Amino acid sequence: MTYPHPDFDPLDRLLAEARQPTPADEGAAGRFLSAHRARLARQRRRTWAGGLSALLASAAAVAGVAALRPSSPLPVSAAYDVYVQAAYGGTETAGTETETTGAEAGW
Repeated sequence: MTYPHPDFDPLDRLLAEARQPTPADEGAAGRFLSAHRARLARQRRRTWAGGLSALLASAAAVAGVAALRPSSPLPVSAAYDVYVQAAYGGTETAGTETETTGAEAGW
């Protein structure tokens, strides 16, 4: 491409030379790519660690909620309660006792 103005010819040569890759450019590209890959690897490790910690925190929260929820009586326990009521004529279920304070117990 030629321009009618003579001042553009040196500029064209300069831009054409700048487009040619040199060994220094290849070295700079290699350094950039290695640093970029290292940054990506660090970011992946952080993302993995963050995801793992979020997963563990969620599991701990679910386990805490499950532990706080009262469990239903097992069928064997319910059958034993019926047996105790029938055998002893008690109105209270087995395993439930009234709490006494130290003064009531004579301590």
